[in-house]
Amino acid sequence: MSNRISGVRVAMPKLILLCAALAALGVAVPAAAQKSPADYPSKPVSIVIGFTPGGPLDIEYRAFANQITVNTGRPFLLDFKPGAGGVVGTAYVAKAAPDGYTILGTTNSFTTLPALNPNMSYDAAKDLAPVSLLARRPSLLIVHTSLPINSLAEYIAYGQANPGKINFGTPGLGGGPHLASEWLHSVINTKVTFVHYKGAAPMNVDQLAGRVHASIAVPVSVMASVKAGKLRAIAVTPERTAVFPDVKSVIEQGGKGYDYSVWTGVFAPGGTPASVVSWLNAEFIKAMKMPELARKMEAEGNQFVGSTPEYLRDVVAREIPLFRRIVKEGNIQSADG
Repeated sequence: MSNRISGVRVAMPKLILLCAALAALGVAVPAAAQKSPADYPSKPVSIVIGFTPGGPLDIEYRAFANQITVNTGRPFLLDFKPGAGGVVGTAYVAKAAPDGYTILGTTNSFTTLPALNPNMSYDAAKDLAPVSLLARRPSLLIVHTSLPINSLAEYIAYGQANPGKINFGTPGLGGGPHLASEWLHSVINTKVTFVHYKGAAPMNVDQLAGRVHASIAVPVSVMASVKAGKLRAIAVTPERTAVFPDVKSVIEQGGKGYDYSVWTGVFAPGGTPASVVSWLNAEFIKAMKMPELARKMEAEGNQFVGSTPEYLRDVVAREIPLFRRIVKEGNIQSADG
């Protein structure tokens, strides 16, 4: 049995060896040797969420799953596998068959977890294939109104004049907001005292009471308190947001290079065919353009991105070493370690 490549007659066993050699060298193999998405998906697709049901990720990814199901006529379903801050769900997808039927819906914890857990069972940069960075949630630097601070410059001046006297709250030791806060204070060269809570709710109670002086928060969680004059938003990252249009970004106020944001993104198991990844990318982006989903997201200050797989790959490649450096310099351990 034989076949032809570029007019050359090749025996089938040799053709198989040739394709393997080309793939090993990173050379594109002819389309006939690649999996086609023509019959994909022919069964339900599971979007694995590494957190408990009922939270913001449930709401966001359920909206995407429902919209893609409507758009394609193929069922997309959520599969919750909580544990270890998202590690359990991520590891499950990393080890799943690379056929596009098990994918991951996650947050930027994807890039903070490797910094705190160097012995994870998967390599975040190699064992998962980026599909799309879906959206960014801007973060606000919030201060209690008892502090004489109305801008980042005043925050820096106050913090440097009173080193360690600002109680800075986080919803958990080693979590994304904690690492983001450590990063911010290294950029602005200001020392604070971090106060770690078991969740955002108890932290918010203490901040409203003035026992916590500052924190980083997503707009939807503090919008009512800021508008009521109980808390003050003095900076936003990575850029200005429509829900707080007058609040300048950290970068605008001199915090060079500080562009932290909470993001959501989709990954497939490593080795998933490029054609399937491309199909998934197109369908998630199409879903986010539906008016109802867009209104829901934007009302909470979220900014749709709908990136290419390459863009998300670059984000992962930049953030993992960044957070590893922050963890090392701050001698930070997770709450479990």
